[in-house]
Amino acid sequence: MRANIAIGPSGGKYLTEKEGIPLVRMGFPIHDRVGGQRLLSVGYVGTTMFLDRVH
Repeated sequence: MRANIAIGPSGGKYLTEKEGIPLVRMGFPIHDRVGGQRLLSVGYVGTTMFLDRVH
């Protein structure tokens, strides 16, 4: 069974590009997106923002 999506920091892009699956950047560091270091990822607001990015 293959993964449909990957969740991880910017370093995950190498694996996801190789496997051809999308990467939702989450955690630290996110250095390949402008403003990535400011993405909230904890608590209720962070969770809803994460679900919006995945959807």
